[in-house]
Amino acid sequence: MLVDRGIAVKKRRVLALSAMSRRDFLKLSGAGVAGAALLGVTGCGAVGASQAHGAKGGGVRKFVYVYEQPDVTSQGIAANAFQKKLEEVSDGSMSITQYPSAALGGEPELLQMVLSQAVDFVNSSTANATLLAPQSAVFSLHYLFESQQHAIRAAADQRVNDIYNEMTRSTVPGGHTLTLYASPLRNFYSKNIEVKNVDDIKGEKVRVQAARTEDITYAAYGAQTVHMAFGEVFTSLQTGVIDMAENALMYYYTAGQYEVAPVMSMTEHSGNTQTIWVTNNTWNGLSEEEKGWVQAAANEVRKMTTGQKGLDFEEKAKNDLKAQGVTFVEDVDKGSFKEIAEPLQDKLAANLGEAATQIVQRVRELR
Repeated sequence: MLVDRGIAVKKRRVLALSAMSRRDFLKLSGAGVAGAALLGVTGCGAVGASQAHGAKGGGVRKFVYVYEQPDVTSQGIAANAFQKKLEEVSDGSMSITQYPSAALGGEPELLQMVLSQAVDFVNSSTANATLLAPQSAVFSLHYLFESQQHAIRAAADQRVNDIYNEMTRSTVPGGHTLTLYASPLRNFYSKNIEVKNVDDIKGEKVRVQAARTEDITYAAYGAQTVHMAFGEVFTSLQTGVIDMAENALMYYYTAGQYEVAPVMSMTEHSGNTQTIWVTNNTWNGLSEEEKGWVQAAANEVRKMTTGQKGLDFEEKAKNDLKAQGVTFVEDVDKGSFKEIAEPLQDKLAANLGEAATQIVQRVRELR
């Protein structure tokens, strides 16, 4: 079901308030500490598994699952699927409390909670996951995915997941990923710039994901990159701090960013792959049977066509936005972008590491 304009504005305000609080949030002795204070004894990582959940077999064990975006987006769809499956396979002995819409901070703060063990499960984009595991940037390589369906196949592929999950296990000290899943591809949007080919973004200030691969790719396009929290994008577009931004239509819609940037160009230039993290304290506090239940819940997210549900949401949102006067530029010369981006893929992947190179190779095999 579509959220109406009033709800979209409300959710934008929630995100904006979260963004404004980040500065104070990070002034504390770490975002995870602040999260622990907010969660009290609810989160496993905040006080330790045995204290938060009680002895094994003693009542319902409660876990905290956090994410940045509203619960109507792919992140919420995934969280609900995870919760339903975990409660089902555990026969009600495990339960999830969700904190959506950046209630405990944006993704950079939430990922810090993986390190500090302040929560149990964190949903993040793979782009933001580069803060913990730099090789995650591989999923943001431009035109690595030739279509939305290709991105869905790649995120659901067992081999891709095995490579990625093992990489996070070996490189991240606070936790590891349980699964990948696809969210719709990313497009450019602005007040009045129609992007029909790569020349249309030359010299423009574009808010991009905070990954080194993005800076290199956009420099090759001739654009200027700007990094900022998602919740700051609305005001930055409104005031001209940035000329354009890029994201999936879904997040553009639920954050109300179309109000200040009513032109979206359907470039579909990069993936929006998501991942679910579990903290070490939580994972190590589980029995082998319980670990199997948690992994089964993650596998449910992967196989339930979360990506397709996201596309269905976007189609409805697109129709609603058209009715509100948003312009969609469909006749994009993607070849002008690919001519620059595709030759960079292997070099960028090699610079990231062996896991990234293996993922690129496997994703290509899935075309």
